[in-house]
Amino acid sequence: MHAGSPPLPVPASLGRRAATLVLTGIIWRNSWKYRARTYRHLFWDAGTLLANALAAASALGLEPRLLTGFVDDMIHRLLGVDGTSEVALALLALGPETSPAPEDGPPAAIDHATLPLSHHTVAEPLVTEAHAASALATPDDVIRWRRGRAPAPSAAQAALVALPTPELREGRALGETIQRRGSTRQIQRIGEGLGGIAALGDGRQIEYGKGNHGASSTGKPFYLGTGRANASPVACA
Repeated sequence: MHAGSPPLPVPASLGRRAATLVLTGIIWRNSWKYRARTYRHLFWDAGTLLANALAAASALGLEPRLLTGFVDDMIHRLLGVDGTSEVALALLALGPETSPAPEDGPPAAIDHATLPLSHHTVAEPLVTEAHAASALATPDDVIRWRRGRAPAPSAAQAALVALPTPELREGRALGETIQRRGSTRQIQRIGEGLGGIAALGDGRQIEYGKGNHGASSTGKPFYLGTGRANASPVACA
């Protein structure tokens, strides 16, 4: 940023920080394999990078400041990315405050000369549409987002669908919910030998302890989980 930059809904000190890292995601790098789930991978990968960058910058005393709300098109234009095949994900301001850059007019458009990632790429419209739908178009949109409000709807958007009124009564307790999900384990103690274990196929977990053939050398019990595969009883240790 320089002194003549248009006002942005970010701290004024951001334009005076020593550097600002911009994390972007190139969709085709993931979408060739993960298709529409690439949208999740973009932010998983960015989160991993940011976690390490924040830790390193804090350790070095660089006072990092993370910004995840910004005018997307403005950042894309500044970086020279198209906002479709490559999109901005987050900004990370670093270092002490310095003097703002001198005013010299808007930055010139950037057109990077790059090698193609592959001979043939396939568009993943769900990813680009999801990112476009969540983009912030104006500084006012960013301000509304930072205050926990939705961006102002545009005339081109479809009519909103009203959600049903949420029920205020309490739901099931945690214990009952776990029971209904079938996530509990049933433990049954067995006697000598392995007779009958192969016949068990109801998903129970069986304690197999001291005195049984093949018990652990320490005498401590271990467990066998049983289940069914293709209607045949199976057991595994």
